[in-house]
Amino acid sequence: EQSRRHALIGALLGIKHFVFCINKMDLVDYSEDVFRPIQDELHSLLIELGIKSHHFIPISAIDGDNVVHYSRRMPWYVDDPLIQHLEEVQFNDEIADMPFRMPVQYVIRPLSNELHDYRGYAGTIESGHIEVGQQIAVMPLGTEARITDIERPNGAVSSASESDAVTIRIAGDMGISRGDMFSSPNEKPTIDNHFEATVCWMTEKTSLRAGVMVRIKHTTHTVRALVLSVEFKVDVNDLSGQLASDDLVINEIGQVFMKTTEPLIFDEYVDNRATGSFILIDATTNETVGAGMIGRPACFATV
Repeated sequence: EQSRRHALIGALLGIKHFVFCINKMDLVDYSEDVFRPIQDELHSLLIELGIKSHHFIPISAIDGDNVVHYSRRMPWYVDDPLIQHLEEVQFNDEIADMPFRMPVQYVIRPLSNELHDYRGYAGTIESGHIEVGQQIAVMPLGTEARITDIERPNGAVSSASESDAVTIRIAGDMGISRGDMFSSPNEKPTIDNHFEATVCWMTEKTSLRAGVMVRIKHTTHTVRALVLSVEFKVDVNDLSGQLASDDLVINEIGQVFMKTTEPLIFDEYVDNRATGSFILIDATTNETVGAGMIGRPACFATV
């Protein structure tokens, strides 16, 4: 039941890769006949949720069976033990094939005699791949520009991809500042100050309800946001469940409509976790009070 609950919450948050460890196999004499029905039930649930990447490992944590080394007491399990599986699993190719996204974190202008004309835009590539000479879009302007230089801490490079911290220089002079975003010209993100989001509320001091004003930090951009409405509270114990509610209290997850004082540049969370997620900050105390994912989770799309 706990594993089922975790799978439902994970699907709600847009997690696409699952590893389930079925523990305490020593209490059932390391029986394959006990393990397989659990595996089959979870497999059916994950397929229903649209999660294609999942793996199941029978373990006995107290003795270390299938944790670091193969278990001689479960010869019927022929895949990798947990640690080896986690060390070798690869997800970067999927992120590299996604549309290019790089929020601008800092505009570098030394204004020195040696570099009087230098203007670079520093940030971390959240997804995709770029090369010198490539055309990119500058958001929110939507104007296209050509990359003239890509610089990393150890010097100039000809290309870069997700997770790389780089400084990009472009041809032409544009009014670019922190919070803007570079993107693929043919697959641009959304620009809007109204959006639907799934929010997990994280403080017991207040509740999240219509009319509450908070600060929202999204990528490198921080603005004020107004909660327009709380649509419903999510029942994480029931895949199709929605609970009517006017507010969210600590540790509750709900679907809300929000409006920001300035437009955000975003993708839905199911398409890009980096550009589709945000945190909520109390404007008075600076305390982080919530975290959110833009868009409606797939498991509630037809409800």
